[in-house]
Amino acid sequence: MAGQATLLSSRCDDNLDTHIWSIEGLRTAQEEDTDISCILKLMKQTQEKPPWESVALHSHGVRVLWSMWSRLRVHDGVLQRRFETPDGISVKWQVCVAIETA
Repeated sequence: MAGQATLLSSRCDDNLDTHIWSIEGLRTAQEEDTDISCILKLMKQTQEKPPWESVALHSHGVRVLWSMWSRLRVHDGVLQRRFETPDGISVKWQVCVAIETA
């Protein structure tokens, strides 16, 4: 899986392979995705948002994830994004999922 990441909330289709939705499956898929793995590597190096120059020459997907830095976390080795409702009452953590592009 290379290239483009998307965000997926906790709901999923029951027909999908359950392994990919396990922590190990998600972790493996993210490690194999060039965009997500780049961000994971940067997050392991520092909690501070890296300078623009460190991602400027990377793909659009890396730059988009970098722009969300303050809303990202690594939980159980899986990259997640914080989603907060406009009223600030509800916070959900969404898994960043690797998707294949043609």
